[in-house]
Amino acid sequence: ALHCGASTGCYFDDVVVELDVEDGAVCHEVDECALGVDHCSPLSECIDRGPGELPTCADCPEGATRSFGDDFSDGDAGGWTFLDDEGIGEISSHWLVQDDRLIQANDAGSGRAPDFRATYAWTGSLGWSDYRVSAKLTGEGEGSTGLLFRYQDPGSFYAFHLRKETGAGLLTRRADGESAVIHSIPVDYDAGTPFFLEVEVSGDTITIWKDGEKLLFAIDGALPRGAAGAYGWKSPGGTFDDFSVEALNNDGVICSPR
Repeated sequence: ALHCGASTGCYFDDVVVELDVEDGAVCHEVDECALGVDHCSPLSECIDRGPGELPTCADCPEGATRSFGDDFSDGDAGGWTFLDDEGIGEISSHWLVQDDRLIQANDAGSGRAPDFRATYAWTGSLGWSDYRVSAKLTGEGEGSTGLLFRYQDPGSFYAFHLRKETGAGLLTRRADGESAVIHSIPVDYDAGTPFFLEVEVSGDTITIWKDGEKLLFAIDGALPRGAAGAYGWKSPGGTFDDFSVEALNNDGVICSPR
């Protein structure tokens, strides 16, 4: 098993990986190792774990918090990954940070429910399990803007998005490449008007709020863990701000520096 301690050596069975860390830095087996948090080496910290070998940080490093956030006030999207579905059409996405917001500028998207061909921005760890993700969003056009959660890869994720054209909120799932609409509910949604969206995933339950009002509760256990992020489908100019993820359990799914 991989172990990182206060020393500069990380051990995996009989293999030693020497770390170039600052004096006093303590490496923990946490999700954010992929970003080199607290001077931990991504190589030593993120060696592939076997099935069920989830990260743990019961003892978060000093000066850390059990939450993750990005308000984009630094002017960049460091730590985020952007991708478009295959078959999204002739127009690809264009993600950028402007005016302290993450923006998807292009009219990218094709397909119809349930098989939307959309664009995504994700961050965090594929090992996150039970958490609450929230953000302030603004949708534009007739398409959909929303949040991505328990993202594993382009073929496995959940999303909840508001669609102006139909006045609906859609809870969708893609598992092993197969798409489905789990729930569709009417939602008041004005293009260009900011709204606050919150999604909580715990075990096989999914709870969603808009502007503090509970929209739906669902049960679906197809995808037990994954990263979080932003979702866009034919919503040019859609914005995302004050993105936050908070851990709901004690297994250390999140352990980020302040």
